[in-house]
Amino acid sequence: VFSDNYYKDKLIEYYLNPISLQNDLKFEDVRILLYMHLTGSPVTEKMVMDYTRLPLVTVVASLQKMKSRHFIKSIRPTQDDANASFSERYRAYYVLDDAKRIEDQLDEALKDYDTLRYQGLSEKEITTLKDLEKRTVENIKNFLRANG
Repeated sequence: VFSDNYYKDKLIEYYLNPISLQNDLKFEDVRILLYMHLTGSPVTEKMVMDYTRLPLVTVVASLQKMKSRHFIKSIRPTQDDANASFSERYRAYYVLDDAKRIEDQLDEALKDYDTLRYQGLSEKEITTLKDLEKRTVENIKNFLRANG
């Protein structure tokens, strides 16, 4: 179980490292940008910590650095139905247009990642595998919501 995740993590690291070097960012900065890019909506420090498994001090430092480079912006969301997941004391961060070049690089890296992962599989097998992966993730999320 863990070895599968280990190898997937190593492969994504392989594809993200050049992006960090090309953009004078640390690897964790790129991981955070990847998460923000994939969610497509504002995220809190806690959400970033949960996804990346990085300590708060690292997340905060990374977000501040990317803010200073105008890659991201922070807002204090209002507590309404649209933002019910955000607490008033948390800032929400979202990606700015200045990070578009990096987001394009992330998209290319994800495409290369998938090309390698699905090498030798038919389109039908790829579709089936993606559907199964999505269902297993949903099962895990549902369990954690109910029991976490």
